[in-house]
Amino acid sequence: MKREKYLEIVSALESVEDVRRISETMGIDERTVFSIYAQKVVRDAKKRYYVVKSMGKVLLKRWMRGESLLSIARSVNFPPVLTAQIVLTVNRMSKRKFWEFINNVDRIDDERLRKELAEVVNADHVYSPCAMLAQAQMGRMGEKALYRWLSRHKIAYRRESEIRNMYPKTPDALLLTPIMVEGDLINWIESKACFGDYYEIRRHSINQFIPYVNIFGSGAVVYWFDYVEDVRLPKGVRILSPRFFDGERL
Repeated sequence: MKREKYLEIVSALESVEDVRRISETMGIDERTVFSIYAQKVVRDAKKRYYVVKSMGKVLLKRWMRGESLLSIARSVNFPPVLTAQIVLTVNRMSKRKFWEFINNVDRIDDERLRKELAEVVNADHVYSPCAMLAQAQMGRMGEKALYRWLSRHKIAYRRESEIRNMYPKTPDALLLTPIMVEGDLINWIESKACFGDYYEIRRHSINQFIPYVNIFGSGAVVYWFDYVEDVRLPKGVRILSPRFFDGERL
């Protein structure tokens, strides 16, 4: 994806309701647009978390006066689940108890709390249990698509789960026989079920790609939901387009 188009999408994504509209008008896979939206939400939440947390006592007073948790979240433009956590932990609920409630809303005895946390969970498309489960499932689907491709092309490899305890850092697929791709030697391939923008690729490079190169030599990564074309990569790392994998899709 061109830099200009990526920046246009980021700028237009104000809420989850924008995802389908942008997908249709710009002709981009809806999952790609949602991935960009989710990344934007997560980064904003990290940036503003302590600002919103500092408002905790004020937000709690609003809730005690009868305002709903979802309404409070929308008023501060913050993820509903995280907003509810801030309010309720200020009210002396432990984080462990909070997440027990979030994961088992139907079991909450208090009628108001049960109703409002259900609203919060349904409205949060990034931090709710369903959203986090969906992201984990997409990650597993990406790995399976990579493994299918390797097996179909009879490329010998070891999965991350098979070599995890042998090295300090392990890619999703370590090739037993390196392959050549457009003049680049590929010893390992990493699968990422997300959009590869500047921030994500830099984070992945520091935490994973550079260590992989130091241990195993040059390799590649596939961002199944596309990536920004002009991104800078560490030496010894290249991006493989999803189209490289013979039509494999998540």
